[in-house]
Amino acid sequence: YESAGAPPTKQESYVRAVAAALARCAHLPFSKGLGGAIAGRPLHVTFVETRFDRLAEDQSWLMIPKTL
Repeated sequence: YESAGAPPTKQESYVRAVAAALARCAHLPFSKGLGGAIAGRPLHVTFVETRFDRLAEDQSWLMIPKTL
């Protein structure tokens, strides 16, 4: 799934980041027991963008209500 309405440059950036993350895990060693337990089962990995949530929390002091 992808975020609807994301600009193409953002989509490309996220695709590259996900591909790089998966490449870093490509040689993840499994024990014989774990390998047998997950063999033939699909693995589901979810990537969630949280940078902007943290930014909003870090700068919450900027969002002080003002009366005009």
